[in-house]
Amino acid sequence: MFQMLPDLSVSDPTGRIPLYTSRDGQIGPDPFALAGERPRFSLSKLALYLAPPALVGEFLPDCPWAGVSRLRPSVPWPSPAQTTSDDLLMQFRQSVATCMGGASVVAVALSGGLDSTAVLFHAHELCQREGRRLLALTIDLTDDAGRSCAVVARQLIDALGISCELHIIREEIAPSLPLPEPYWHPAGPRNDAMPRLNRAVADVAATAGAEVLLSGDGADELLGAVRYLFPQLLRAQKWHAASSYLRDLMAVGGRRRLTTEALAMMASLLPASWSSWLYWATNWPELCTIQAPLVLAERFRPHVEAWTKSWLQQILTFHAKHHRSWAVADAWDAVFPSDGIPPAGEIPERDPFMTPSFTQYAMSLPLTERYSAHLPTPYHRSKALVVQLYPPQVRAALPPAKQLFSRSFEIYQQHSLNVERCLAYGLISKEHLDTCRDASLLRTIQAIEQWIIGAEQKGATATE
Repeated sequence: MFQMLPDLSVSDPTGRIPLYTSRDGQIGPDPFALAGERPRFSLSKLALYLAPPALVGEFLPDCPWAGVSRLRPSVPWPSPAQTTSDDLLMQFRQSVATCMGGASVVAVALSGGLDSTAVLFHAHELCQREGRRLLALTIDLTDDAGRSCAVVARQLIDALGISCELHIIREEIAPSLPLPEPYWHPAGPRNDAMPRLNRAVADVAATAGAEVLLSGDGADELLGAVRYLFPQLLRAQKWHAASSYLRDLMAVGGRRRLTTEALAMMASLLPASWSSWLYWATNWPELCTIQAPLVLAERFRPHVEAWTKSWLQQILTFHAKHHRSWAVADAWDAVFPSDGIPPAGEIPERDPFMTPSFTQYAMSLPLTERYSAHLPTPYHRSKALVVQLYPPQVRAALPPAKQLFSRSFEIYQQHSLNVERCLAYGLISKEHLDTCRDASLLRTIQAIEQWIIGAEQKGATATE
C-alpha cells in the first residue's frame, strides 16, 4: 500500500518527482542510496507489481528495495477555481519552453496523435523564433486500422507547416534484430509499453545531437473528457454539450453508458461511502476482485491479495471523503497514482503536459471545459482542450480518431519474453507462465526481470 502524505509536495501535486524514506527516517530522491551499503531488493515488494491495481493503473506500488518506501502526496482533486481555458495556450507554451530549457537541439517523440503533435507544433514555433534545431522521432508502428505511423507523421508535419527533421525508427522487433534494453533505474521496473523501442528513440535523438526529448504523455489524463460528465454539463446549463455528450456515449458504449450516467446522478443522493463503492463497481469492475494472477508464485499470492484489499479500502475511503462527484473521482483516478516513466537512454526526457505548473493549472479547470459539442468528431469533442492548442485554420488537418496499437503491442511482447531470474527466484509459476496470454501481464513480468538483472549488476541481493 502506498503512503499518501499531505505535506510532501505542494509544488508537485502528482508526486511525479518521487521521494523515498528509509526505516531510520531518512528521506531522499534516490532509493538506491537509502538502501544502505549492502542493498537488498525484496521479492515480496516486486510481487506487488503483479497486483491488479498496479497492472490496471500502470503505477509503481512501491520501490523494490528492502527497508525503503515510496512517499506519495495526498492531493484531493481541487474545486474549480475562477479559471477558464482562455489561458490554456499561454500556459502550455510556457510548459513546453520550460521542458526545452536551454537546449539548442530539441527532439519530440511523435506518435501522430493529437497530444504529441501539439508538443511538436509549439516546440516548432519556439524553435523557429529562437533559432533552435528541431527533430521529430517516430516509431514506424502499424496501428490497428493498418496505417503507418511514419506516413501519418509526415502528413501531419506537412499539413501543419512544421519545420523539423523527421527520423523514422523502424519496428525491428524480430529476435534476429534485438534492440538494446532501456537504462536501468533504481525506482523499480519500467511501466512503458515497448521499452526497447523507446530506448531506440532516445538513442537516435542523442546521436542526432538532441539535448532533450519531449513527449505528449499526460494529455489524456489531464485534459481528456472524463466519464460521468452529463450531470456536470447539466448543472453548468450546457444543454447542447450535454445532448451531444450523450449521443457520443451511445455511439461508443450503447445503453450501458447511458445507465452509468444515470447512476452517477442518483449516487449523489446516497451516503458518501455507498456512492464511492457504487462508483468503483461501475467504473473499475476489473478492480473489484483482489485475486492475484495465477502466474504469480503461490507463496506470494496472500501478500499481494492483502495489499490489494488494503489499497482498495484506502482509495474508496479517500474518494468518499473528497470526491462526491463521480466525474471528479474519475478525473482523479486518471492522474493518480502518478509515475513518470524514467528516461530510456542517456538523453533527458520531459513531458510538457505534466510539469508541476501545468498540472496545477489543468486540475483547476472546470471538467465541463474538456468536452465541446462544436467540434467535428467524437475524438475531437472529447479532446476539446487539446484541440484548443491548435490555431483554428489548421484543425482540419488533425487526426479525426485515436490511433490504437494493440496488435503491435502483442507482437512486441511475444518476441521479448525472457524471465530466467524471475523463475530462478521462484517469483512466478512456470506452469501458468506457459499458458499466459495476457500481454500486459507479460510486459510487467519482463520489466521485473530486467530490473532484477540491473539490480544484481549493481551488487544487490534478493530477500523474501
